[in-house]
Amino acid sequence: MCALSNWAVMSFDNDGNPSNGVMNCPGGRSVELYKNWAYIHDKKAWHKGTGFTAPIVAQIILGKGRVSGINVCAKRGPQESLFLFAEHAEYPKRVKSGVPSVTIYTRMAGVAGYGWESGLPKLMKAAGKRKLPKGAMVFAGTSDNGKGKCYEVVDLAIPGKNGKKDRFIREWIKLPQRPELEAQFVGITPETAKKFFKWLKTVAKEHSAEDWFKKIDQKTALHFNQGDAFFAKAMKQSTPASPVGKANEPILTKMFKKTFAPKKGKK
Repeated sequence: MCALSNWAVMSFDNDGNPSNGVMNCPGGRSVELYKNWAYIHDKKAWHKGTGFTAPIVAQIILGKGRVSGINVCAKRGPQESLFLFAEHAEYPKRVKSGVPSVTIYTRMAGVAGYGWESGLPKLMKAAGKRKLPKGAMVFAGTSDNGKGKCYEVVDLAIPGKNGKKDRFIREWIKLPQRPELEAQFVGITPETAKKFFKWLKTVAKEHSAEDWFKKIDQKTALHFNQGDAFFAKAMKQSTPASPVGKANEPILTKMFKKTFAPKKGKK
């Protein structure tokens, strides 16, 4: 759940409406956006030799292909994301020649990516003119003084002499904690969404799916936190979703804040 809460999804179903990032097909087959890749599920095709947990038979990271009768087209995007278009075709009726007389398409597309915006640039700016030492590894986080006072901090690990040893600098930057300095969950950003739609328009044309693409209202696109989707499913509730450009604070983050918040009246 912790790992899932780092990732966001924006997806659209066969009607062009915002969806949960899953496309179900006949025979227990499906496509699912997960973290920043996609899984193909096939209950009938799965066996122990697949190397995946049932019913997963394939992981989509990049490229084009056909798995279990499902066509996929995938590209890497900003926010460590995956852009995905998936399509399944059914042929319920055939004439004597064997040529399909009716084709029913099911389509889904979406983007799944890392949803957090680092607080480091904000901390660097708030701390004034600071230049990172050459080769430094940066660790941004929070700390407290043991009396309920919290701080935003940046720790460094920098090379020692001749690069043989690392030297750790604790709290190279230390500022009173303020919400505007913290890392924030932003979900799928407008910039990423714009690039995704541009890519999807081209892919839809290649697959003769322009009419389906036109159903998507880009202005009302929604995205959600994958960890929130997990909790919502467990509690049999609807998944909290936000318009692109806005984002709900993840449920897990709220839980941590509530659990570890300083107790009133204690110093």
